[in-house]
Amino acid sequence: MIGGARLSQHCMGQAADIVAPNGDNIRLLSILKRLPYDQLIAYRSKSTGEIKWIHVSYCQSGNRGLSFSKYV
Repeated sequence: MIGGARLSQHCMGQAADIVAPNGDNIRLLSILKRLPYDQLIAYRSKSTGEIKWIHVSYCQSGNRGLSFSKYV
């Protein structure tokens, strides 16, 4: 199920929220930063700063290379 905005990158097949299968989201984020991307958003715990999941998006053209954290 996809939540959020009707015209989000998720709904257009350009984005996914992912976690590392082994729980090493810091390493996953490091690997993703070496690849072309539109957005990388690390969703972090307000209390611990731990990365809970990563939003990654990619466009065929016009990738912005935006990377930042949000605390949830």
